[in-house]
Amino acid sequence: MYINMHKFHWAQTLADRVIAEKKPPFKIGAGLSPSGPLHFGTLCEVLYPSKIRIELDNRGFHTSFHLMVDTLDAFDSVPSIFEPHSGFLMPHFGKPLFRVPDPTGKTASFADYFLTELRNAMEVFGIAPDIVQMHDFYLSGKLDSYVRLFLSNEPQVRDIIERSSDRHCGTNWSPIMPICENCGKISTTRVI
Repeated sequence: MYINMHKFHWAQTLADRVIAEKKPPFKIGAGLSPSGPLHFGTLCEVLYPSKIRIELDNRGFHTSFHLMVDTLDAFDSVPSIFEPHSGFLMPHFGKPLFRVPDPTGKTASFADYFLTELRNAMEVFGIAPDIVQMHDFYLSGKLDSYVRLFLSNEPQVRDIIERSSDRHCGTNWSPIMPICENCGKISTTRVI
């Protein structure tokens, strides 16, 4: 079997494609949920885009790398490392991760605990994206016009979601998930 040792690295191939299809400066984005311990899949969310950024930077292009951290993701399970704290954490099921307390008391929230773990790993690899915590982004009002747009076009949005995900949204589905003013939960709040 012949192996072509002159094939480009996958990042070089993707960089070629970005240069051919997009205009500089290049913005590279990735996203993840800080809902549990760091694992290889989580690390790949920053390693792969970072490699593409390095390839583009090495070719003289200006790039930026933005990591969207879904701190608004609903807390829905207790990771095994926090099982001794499950009694403390279970009442927070359904709340956004940034509003779930860190049971160790080391950081401001459950989300911050795992984001700190990720930051430490990225530092080891020399990766320094611009980190955007989505709760800051939403609470700033920067997405309000989109929320209004999605709500005013809810039937069309539902249709797109159902067709693209091959799932039925149900009658209580809404394109937005607001945080309940009373219980602080996001996963059980219904838009009326």
